[in-house]
Amino acid sequence: MRIQIEIDEKGAEFLQRLRKLTGVQTHKELFNNAITILNWAVQQKRAGRTVASLDEQDKNYKELSMPILDRVAVEVPAAQTARAAV
Repeated sequence: MRIQIEIDEKGAEFLQRLRKLTGVQTHKELFNNAITILNWAVQQKRAGRTVASLDEQDKNYKELSMPILDRVAVEVPAAQTARAAV
């Protein structure tokens, strides 16, 4: 599949900085990595988990806030649903 997107100059500069920072060689590699982490975050939210960054020294965390993750419904296992019906 081929996907084509349009971004403005600021967006293009952002992508270039991100590629340099991460050492990613191509836009394809950058987007593949972005989709991989988004998929992981969606699966975590569906499992009822919090997606966050942890400061191991202070044991504080900051939850990732993204509208797309707010729309992900928590997946309730069928066994739990059956128990609730009893």
